[in-house]
Amino acid sequence: MERKHDTAQAASERRIRKRQDLAPASNANAVRLVDLSTHGCCLHFGAAIEYRPGQFIRLGFTGETEAIRAIVRWTNSDCVGAEFTSDLSDARVKAILGQGASPIVGLL
Repeated sequence: MERKHDTAQAASERRIRKRQDLAPASNANAVRLVDLSTHGCCLHFGAAIEYRPGQFIRLGFTGETEAIRAIVRWTNSDCVGAEFTSDLSDARVKAILGQGASPIVGLL
């Protein structure tokens, strides 16, 4: 019987490109989008965070196929202000806000 670890290892050996590991918040469901613009966003976490200004992060939203890359510009105990590396279109901002979904956040 093949163990789960063996299957994962075999899959990683077939990878064309290295997988980018994420460092998720302690509880991804606790992340809340406070505000969003074409240039950046504010995220509220349910617990203290370890992100620092200057770190690169990526944000994922349900239904989105492409992660949003951003730079942490400021932090305060449980909030992060991030500037996107590329501006979002107005249409994408409206689509994200229309979902009402919580983002998945991780380090790049």
